[in-house]
Amino acid sequence: MKWIFLSALMAGPLATYVGGDSGLTRALSLLGIFASYCLGLAWFLVAWASVPREDRHGTELGRYSLFWVFMRFMFPLYGTYWVFAAMLILSKAINHSLAKREMPVRTSALVGIAAAISLPLVYAFAPRGPSALIIAWTSAGVLWFLFMLQTDHARRFMILACLAERERNEATRRAHTALAAR
Repeated sequence: MKWIFLSALMAGPLATYVGGDSGLTRALSLLGIFASYCLGLAWFLVAWASVPREDRHGTELGRYSLFWVFMRFMFPLYGTYWVFAAMLILSKAINHSLAKREMPVRTSALVGIAAAISLPLVYAFAPRGPSALIIAWTSAGVLWFLFMLQTDHARRFMILACLAERERNEATRRAHTALAAR
């Protein structure tokens, strides 16, 4: 999903570069921005849901259902705060799960926070015109893509460690059942 996000993210700058400053180019750029927003949000929700059930309740992640995580992004001012809070909560939950299973890999919310901060900053200082939003969105999107890569790396370890732990627990349970049956 993150690679499709990157493709949608690059649609705006590519359309502007190839097509100039026409109405169709602006429409394609806005479509790319909308598609990359939807894909980035979908990736975040999948990452949120991928934290094992048994690890959600030991962290702040367990306080929010997936529906309310999504809804919090939709409130204009609160959604801005929620971007930062949700990235921190997700990163802490993944790191908690990895530490619980003694895995050396960790993730950090810093790159994601940098992406969230860079969007308004770059937009504020970019030269005015239709390309200002495209420049700001693309720079923030590239940082968000790096956050996705980093978090997916840690998630992969978390999921594999959780599966190994479940298989080990199941084998232990079967062994105890076999011994009790004798």
